[in-house]
Amino acid sequence: MSHTSIEPGFIALHSNQSESLAQTVVSWIQAHPLNPLEVEVFLAQSNGMAEWLKMELARMSGVCAATQVELPARFLWRTYRQVLGRGAVPADSPLDKIPMTWRIMQLLPGLIHDPAFAPVNGFLKDDEPDRMLQLATRLADQF
Repeated sequence: MSHTSIEPGFIALHSNQSESLAQTVVSWIQAHPLNPLEVEVFLAQSNGMAEWLKMELARMSGVCAATQVELPARFLWRTYRQVLGRGAVPADSPLDKIPMTWRIMQLLPGLIHDPAFAPVNGFLKDDEPDRMLQLATRLADQF
């Protein structure tokens, strides 16, 4: 099978029907296969959607290999490092989930007595640090 060469680039597909979108992606990949050892990169708006996309790609084509699905912020940070250089951009973004979680954990004890945090204060208990970690993790997910 012979196919014409495609220049590397960016394709943005939008749809409110996820299954149709996944089928379009699979059709495109099958019609325009990458060279061996090349990786197809997909951006998804959430970790849940990323997992769903990988499962759909595997279901529709039999396998999901040489595929990288990541969140837009992570992709942009990696691109900044590639363009500006590793010396100019740190390896990890300050908005990555784990560092953000720990920064929020540091801030929460000083904020829970603020009247604006009254609804959260009812959830947090002094003797249950796992609740503070749970809240910090969920807040970090928002960033």
